[in-house]
Amino acid sequence: MNNVKIIDIHPHNMDENMIELNLDYIEKKYRSSRRDDPIRSREFIKKELKIIPHKNIIISRNYVLLDGIIIGDSYTRFIKKENDDNPDKIWSKFFVLPEYRKKGIGSKLFLKVKEFAMKFNRTTIETGLFPIDGDDGPNFLKNRGILPKLNEKVSRLYKDNINWDFINSTEKILDIKLSKYRIETLNAVDWSNKLISDDEYAKEYADFSTEIDALIPMEDIERNQEIFTIDDVRRWAEDTLNTAELWSEIRIFMYHNNRIIASSTTFYPNDPPIEDVATGLTGVRKAYQRQGIATYLKIRMIRYYIDEHPEFKYIYTENAASNDGMLSINISLGFKPKYDWQMYQGKITD
Repeated sequence: MNNVKIIDIHPHNMDENMIELNLDYIEKKYRSSRRDDPIRSREFIKKELKIIPHKNIIISRNYVLLDGIIIGDSYTRFIKKENDDNPDKIWSKFFVLPEYRKKGIGSKLFLKVKEFAMKFNRTTIETGLFPIDGDDGPNFLKNRGILPKLNEKVSRLYKDNINWDFINSTEKILDIKLSKYRIETLNAVDWSNKLISDDEYAKEYADFSTEIDALIPMEDIERNQEIFTIDDVRRWAEDTLNTAELWSEIRIFMYHNNRIIASSTTFYPNDPPIEDVATGLTGVRKAYQRQGIATYLKIRMIRYYIDEHPEFKYIYTENAASNDGMLSINISLGFKPKYDWQMYQGKITD
């Protein structure tokens, strides 16, 4: 396809015509690859595209144009850190609309990804694939030595499927059992400002995040242990404030005295009506596990959305297929499996 053109441009630098082409492409992309997930309004996506990334997030965006329309894209990034625990890693997502595949376009996009990675001496690529893509994506990656390393299970909790019998009986027990601990619920802005202004809290949160990250099941993903710093968590806070107009975030923390021992995060788009609520990480320090804390935080999360946003349709979560404990908790609450997706990893070779 000789009239194919690939341009490198971040959406916040696009003119209005290019933004509209991108919005058309995103709708087609989601209909073909994420048919079961809601598509945000064009106005919401437009605002999201205009967000300028944090200066420490190094990004390359490529778009494939054919006869005046976008038919594919790639998003590649890494975080610039003073002490990078994984200096060889880079994350990338690349996609070509199904009707334009097997024409060499994916190979051209992948070459752009490789060029960007090698420019910064990043030699290991990580990416994710959804099952609806069929065999095209897996075969494309496997032919380049990029192999499936982690299986993630996506589950949904629809409001009419909440297991209230389990929640009500379990909550009564855990209210008493966990009464020695303190609960705090923070929205995105309050949590971010607390991290930015309170040195002790930022130090504690960095320590908590380092321990929890080491406990996340990564199956066959090869990665060094991340050691998070105050600078890292404050960058997260800055990122959160940067998108607070578009995304609301609720964090529920549990403390033993002033030590963070557990947290659970959820977020949803400020694009009414609220249909879906996403769960982020629910983590408990190892010394405090097997007390029902993760279950209790998830119950508190469900209660929050029932009380504050009763219009929501479902809450969704994803967990490693090997994370039997969290998967069991989700099933008890009423979550039902929806689909799996795979994370791939491999060396970038010349």
